[in-house]
Amino acid sequence: MNILIIKGSPRKNGMGDYFLGQVTEYLKDKDCTVDIFDQSHSQISRYDADMDACEKGPSLFEQKLMKADGIILLCPVYLKQMPGALKIEFDNVSYRMHEFPLIRKKVIIFNYASTHGAKELSEYFCELFKSFGAEVIGSHEHYTMSSDIDYDLDCLFSQIDTMMKRIEDNVCTFTIRQEKLFTYVKRLVLTEMKHNVITNKQERWKEFLPYDSLAQYIKEHDLK
Repeated sequence: MNILIIKGSPRKNGMGDYFLGQVTEYLKDKDCTVDIFDQSHSQISRYDADMDACEKGPSLFEQKLMKADGIILLCPVYLKQMPGALKIEFDNVSYRMHEFPLIRKKVIIFNYASTHGAKELSEYFCELFKSFGAEVIGSHEHYTMSSDIDYDLDCLFSQIDTMMKRIEDNVCTFTIRQEKLFTYVKRLVLTEMKHNVITNKQERWKEFLPYDSLAQYIKEHDLK
């Protein structure tokens, strides 16, 4: 299996590198391939809403997301949000929102802050990844001023074990909200096609259109 670790911090030699090192070491003896997206080593891209993402091609960030079976996000809190550079990376993948590109993929969210904001960011990330179709295995928050770092890492490692077991067992689940989103977007796409409105979303939705529900799609693709 391919596990992607996203280090969301644009800083080098900070807490992000410490957590990245701990997770990488924990995965060293596991039966997996580890891929890393390190925001501090990435050139900050520019979001251009007027440029069709299909024409310019997927970003490196999107390519790594699509290759992964499991995703571990390690992210600091900047003003109760993610760092701006990482937000741009997500903005450049936003054209895939509501297309379930991360279906079958498992996600763990680990946010860290000095005193506050990590919980709110975790909730935001949970909804974001679910909108992409992913299954969120769990989230955890570390507060450098008050948390026990060893305890928080143990919680993170336990969630990683759970994620890897679910990937190995080929378990795929979805939420009621994701099912409702599937129904809504399918209706939208069919309405566009009925009125001869051509969008790139229609091409990417061809895989889903024959199915009445997300549950049916998952079942007929031999997913548990």
